Amino acid sequence: MVAPKSTADIVELGHRIQLVPAELVVCDLSQLTDADCATVDALARLQLRARKLRRRVRLRHVSAELHDLLALTGLCDVLECAD
Repeated sequence: MVAPKSTADIVELGHRIQLVPAELVVCDLSQLTDADCATVDALARLQLRARKLRRRVRLRHVSAELHDLLALTGLCDVLECAD
């Protein structure tokens, strides 16, 4: 499980995801302070990278604000969210 605290951490995880040996990468977003369009972009890119590597990403503790942004962009169907 990884716990990114910023959008930059999510971008960095996208660059390092090939080093994660697990098929499922769980991202605990409870420490993520600001959710904006850049965050949504970073999560979408993380998901794309994971799929190319035949891995899955599951988001945990998604804030209401981020969930609304994901719904607005249609990414709720692409990104797996769990509590």
